[in-house]
Amino acid sequence: NNLGYEVYLSDILPYQNDNQYSLAEVYNKGIEKSKYDIVVCCHNDIILEKGWGKSLLKDFQNNPQYGIIGLAGSSVMPESGIYWEQMQQTMCGNVYHKIGDKPKYKSKFSPKFHNKLLDVVTIDGLFISFDKSKIKHKFDENIGKFHFYDHCFTIPNYLDGVKIGVTFSFEITHFSAGVPNDEFHQSRGLFLSKYSEQLPITLKPTFIQVDDLNIKIKNQPKVSIIILSKDRNDLLFQCISSITEIT
Repeated sequence: NNLGYEVYLSDILPYQNDNQYSLAEVYNKGIEKSKYDIVVCCHNDIILEKGWGKSLLKDFQNNPQYGIIGLAGSSVMPESGIYWEQMQQTMCGNVYHKIGDKPKYKSKFSPKFHNKLLDVVTIDGLFISFDKSKIKHKFDENIGKFHFYDHCFTIPNYLDGVKIGVTFSFEITHFSAGVPNDEFHQSRGLFLSKYSEQLPITLKPTFIQVDDLNIKIKNQPKVSIIILSKDRNDLLFQCISSITEIT
């Protein structure tokens, strides 16, 4: 529709947008007008599960070092500017999709982690939340209308030390799938002209964790397992699951 919305934890700010404003312009208007520090900017083609607001507030309260939190993102921004280029290796998050009459499915960009945020360098614009008292940059209004507003917000903030994470504390359903068009590539060109000297931006893993395991070890373990792995995370976690299921 022709309405742009910024969704806040306690107030919703509507803006009539007959294509005269970019998403960055509308979001920045919302940042200025919002009553509260925690701000959510999201697409209109999503559904959030019950209790998402409390979960998000808890994420910020329990992780005060983070300034920006999303539901899908990447630990790498490559030289191409296409952050999903190495989807299986670098993307993080879990998002449900429901496209038309097709069955609902879940995009597991990474394993699900409870009570932990995964560090990323950028997040997808379908859901961006942030503490406006901690960000260093607002949305870039010179990048185009509907594309790369998310990365031109997260990347400069990341480069200036704002910590960015992906949460798994609540679910989201997205009713469309992004398809790059001419405007996408035009905005990508503007993005690259501005940040090419900093690319690629790569965030190395800071921890190794296998989650969702309720294993009670009665005796002192007698075996250590070393698994060689490169790139194929799907095979790695399949291997780990096979071990935990029968041990």
